[in-house]
Amino acid sequence: VSIGAYKGWGFGLMAEILAAGMAGGVLSQDVKPLKAPEGAPHDLGQYYIVLDPATGPNFAERLSTLAEACQTDPGGRMPGQNRVPSDPVDVADDLWKLVTDLAAA
Repeated sequence: VSIGAYKGWGFGLMAEILAAGMAGGVLSQDVKPLKAPEGAPHDLGQYYIVLDPATGPNFAERLSTLAEACQTDPGGRMPGQNRVPSDPVDVADDLWKLVTDLAAA
């Protein structure tokens, strides 16, 4: 049984469909050992979904409410809760133009 039972398995399948199926990478069953000292590139696929939280109503408030609820469970915390955020994040102008052009397409 995978971590997360059938829901965890479903998330893993979704990631594989996007990264291998749509991006053209190899299927996970065909990936060679990642620590192999020699050999051809692994041809692993990557798939990115870029979301703008500003498009959702009251995103920050809703996220804050969710984070508070997570902390009521013993040992519960939000991922990255104890990390110091990088703000602002530097993105090269040409890369940002490429991202925004792709998002508009």
